[in-house]
Amino acid sequence: MRIAIVTATDVSQAGAGGGSRYVEHLANSLSFRHRVTLITFRAPQKLFGRIERLRRGLLEVVVLPCHPASPFARLALLCRPEITDSDLVIESSDKGGPWFAFNARHRILLSHQMWEGAFEEELPPGIGRVARLAEPLFYTGYRQIPIVANSVSTASSLSRIGLSVSRIIPPGVDDKLLTEAFQCPPKLPTPTLIVVGRLRKYKGVQYAISALALISRSVPGIRLIVVGDGPYRHELEDRASREGVQSSVVFKGVVNEWEKWQLLGGAHVLVNGSVQEGFGINVLEANALRTPCVGWDVPGTRDAVRNEVTGLLAKPFDVADLAAKILSLFSDEGRRREMAERARAYAMDFSWSKMELEFDKLVGSLARHS
Repeated sequence: MRIAIVTATDVSQAGAGGGSRYVEHLANSLSFRHRVTLITFRAPQKLFGRIERLRRGLLEVVVLPCHPASPFARLALLCRPEITDSDLVIESSDKGGPWFAFNARHRILLSHQMWEGAFEEELPPGIGRVARLAEPLFYTGYRQIPIVANSVSTASSLSRIGLSVSRIIPPGVDDKLLTEAFQCPPKLPTPTLIVVGRLRKYKGVQYAISALALISRSVPGIRLIVVGDGPYRHELEDRASREGVQSSVVFKGVVNEWEKWQLLGGAHVLVNGSVQEGFGINVLEANALRTPCVGWDVPGTRDAVRNEVTGLLAKPFDVADLAAKILSLFSDEGRRREMAERARAYAMDFSWSKMELEFDKLVGSLARHS
């Protein structure tokens, strides 16, 4: 079976996030049984860029020279033989989609999240509101095709605009983290919070910094490790300075997977301040490493965190409540350790291999009925 997967960015590009990781695992898994082409985009450095073709193992990657958010990205797909000649096209809707690949024989929409409130965080006032109101219009051509959502929250967002989700297939974590042989890193001797992700405003790292300022007097020596990079980094550094905690915030930038696991496992609490997520893969990874999460009770985070079991959910955007929830885990070490063990047990239900198996069943079902 010939399969094309369209996504805004792949894991080799700046700005790649959880959706890109999901697609990478999916594409590599399907390539063992099918002929798979991953189509992605990169803004050209010159007026006219060239199409890149790469080979990663069994997977063919085609990089089109246009910004994924531009209408040219959709137009470019209309004449691509990878689309018209494929038996199935999987449209990954995250940063750039949906892709309007209406010329495909069969399609699946893979929705990682709707942007909704994130538009108003990222875009100027007024424009963000218009973008949020316009977002449902982009999905009007997807009512008659199978739709896969990565979480109940994503499925609910799609349902509100009249789309019916065929299956919910959540993301996972690296299978190595879930084996009995894997040794979780020991907790650091210094009380440590951690945030992991792309440094954009809607990711809410600023809330973690403000919460740190509120609890720093009650937890001497506490620090916050920030893993990741992005356009909002300078604003976050200024925020730490204004809050008087610049010496307690460590910006690590982009790290490799092994170092990320060491940092996640050594921290005592993951803070997820994102205004919304698709699911929250960083929460699952932290859980697998016995680190509970405190975050907002918002879409995506509430899917990944079992409140009062594997972590705590705070009233959205109430920094005082977020700080109080974090402080409660440092005030009761026994409770935090019990929650850490339950978090790891919960993460055992999520792996990339499980996601790949579920998606392969769906593709096989479509192949039998096409």
